[in-house]
Amino acid sequence: MGSSLLTPADVAAAAGVSTGALVQRYGSKRGLLLAFLHLELADDEFRALLGDHIRGVRAELLGYLEAAVAGGHLVSTADLAALASAADSIRNGTQLTWAMTRSGSLADALRRDQHSRRRAGGETKRLWSAGKTGTCSGAARRSSNPPGAARAADRNLRSLGLCWPIRVVIIV
Repeated sequence: MGSSLLTPADVAAAAGVSTGALVQRYGSKRGLLLAFLHLELADDEFRALLGDHIRGVRAELLGYLEAAVAGGHLVSTADLAALASAADSIRNGTQLTWAMTRSGSLADALRRDQHSRRRAGGETKRLWSAGKTGTCSGAARRSSNPPGAARAADRNLRSLGLCWPIRVVIIV
């Protein structure tokens, strides 16, 4: 259940206390959530698990980028570890901003940030291979390499809302 559906009465019932006791101690649902987050973020074990999760996500992104290089969709000189880290950071920033503003859907926010980064001015160096600048699925269709692996990587990136990291334009 998401926090928007969770009520103080639900929390009180699960904790075995009255709703009044919960409200008296924390003031509001927001106060309870902040107290919970404070405890979680101060916990060393939780932070270690969070670090493991971040490393796992970046390793998965790195695998997708390596598949893009192998499929001829990304230049082999790209710093894949840095690109995976940057893509994850951009995605996290977009998700955090969206969580605070709830402006449209998360998918729309990711697309909007993707396009704004592509339109950024300045001298650019493209990491995407020449002639393969379409959508992920379009790039897979145009590739002279076996398309199955490219389509699988594209599908995985799309499922994460991250089709664009392998087409990132780096500002130099």
